[in-house]
Amino acid sequence: MATAPGAILAILHEYRARGPFTQRLLGVIAIDDALALVVYGLLLSRFGGKLFGTWLAARLTKSPAPVRKYLGLALLPQAGVSIGLILNAESFFAGEAKPTKTFHLRHF
Repeated sequence: MATAPGAILAILHEYRARGPFTQRLLGVIAIDDALALVVYGLLLSRFGGKLFGTWLAARLTKSPAPVRKYLGLALLPQAGVSIGLILNAESFFAGEAKPTKTFHLRHF
């Protein structure tokens, strides 16, 4: 996702590049790197939250040590696998789906 700003700056310096394209390129590099930092930060916070949340819940429920240690790691890849399976099933069953009824669950 992120470009290497050091390499781009070295090339621009070596060729003494100036002008509107160079300015635009520097802006794109800055935005690209900032976006990469935000995305990586969000991913790390999500992973950390999931790991800590499962550890804390397992600790509060007095689960065995292996559950506390490995449950968070077991849950990390779950979302990507689910999305992949849904997309695979969608392409496999394309055109075979029939209209279904929607049921709404109500709290009594």
